[in-house]
Amino acid sequence: MSLPATALEGVERERLATLEATIERGIRTFVEVGSALGEIRDARFYRFTHGTFEDYVSDRWEMSRSKAYRLIEGAEVARLMSPNGDTPRPATEAVARELASLAYSDPDAAREAYSAAVEASGGRPTAAIVREVVTAKRESRIAPLMTSKTDEWKTPREVIERILRAFPVIDLDPCAEQAAVKNVPAKRHLTIADDGLEYGWRGRVFANPPYSRVQDFADKVAMEAENIDEAIILVPARTETKWWRTIPATHVCFFHGRLKFVPESGDADGAATFPSAALYVGKTWLRFVDAFSDLGYVYERIR
Repeated sequence: MSLPATALEGVERERLATLEATIERGIRTFVEVGSALGEIRDARFYRFTHGTFEDYVSDRWEMSRSKAYRLIEGAEVARLMSPNGDTPRPATEAVARELASLAYSDPDAAREAYSAAVEASGGRPTAAIVREVVTAKRESRIAPLMTSKTDEWKTPREVIERILRAFPVIDLDPCAEQAAVKNVPAKRHLTIADDGLEYGWRGRVFANPPYSRVQDFADKVAMEAENIDEAIILVPARTETKWWRTIPATHVCFFHGRLKFVPESGDADGAATFPSAALYVGKTWLRFVDAFSDLGYVYERIR
């Protein structure tokens, strides 16, 4: 038997009081506080007193929106790092956030990075030390494809299938391979000989840019954002880079495991040595979420 609305509201208010008590207790650990704030946001418990979560944290806790979201992200990363509580968790929210780019796509790699940072720091890793270790780990994994003899790698079939679920049609592939039969079933293809950066982009765009020119294509996406209907950009999950911040994405899918690419010149296994992500630019993001959620974690990007 379901509870009447008034009884259900009473249960929710009791839960809200418990969560707020956790926050009030001295904000003992960022994991407890971030988890409590995350539940208040996700369950919309703030609605009893405020119109938005942002107003709630500002009025109730004198906390900025960005601080609240940093705590929530830190708690999420800590849970990914130690889902069963049997492995070390980051000591601070700042350290946790430095591990986020790895933890979302590859928790095992994040645990390795944190262990290395603990060892390098004598047991007290700072955010700066963790950042260095995470960057070094990503650089070592991305290097084999970044320095490959070819800069053209075919998009994996499972990714193309999800793009076709998200888009009614792909109007433009500005990073198409030069082969006669194109891998991406777009209405229009632009190859390296055409230089997709020189053309105007319209409609629905999918781009798997050459890794040596990701920043150039990120700038192009930002410039064309007002002209296109929507876009999906497949990139390495390198959240510390300038181009990651340049692409005006509203949502991102961090893929589980490693995608397997194939170089245009042959059928060799191009299994990536780094995590990948799909960035969505547009307004009909629900289709993107539905299409990609089985391949990885999909998050709204708060800019």
